[in-house]
Amino acid sequence: MFKKKKKNDKELKSVIEELSDAEVDGIVATGFYNSNIDYLKECYSSRVNETRAILSKLHMK
Repeated sequence: MFKKKKKNDKELKSVIEELSDAEVDGIVATGFYNSNIDYLKECYSSRVNETRAILSKLHMK
């Protein structure tokens, strides 16, 4: 049982060492790993723009 855990730890360490700084920032910001950080940023910015548009419409009414 403990041997498996040590094996998994070694695998995780090797994965973590292979990540770039941008990928690490993405994991920290989003809470999950996705190698396509540009896609995440695009989704986030479009959501922010949609939210601002909705709020501005509500203020105009």
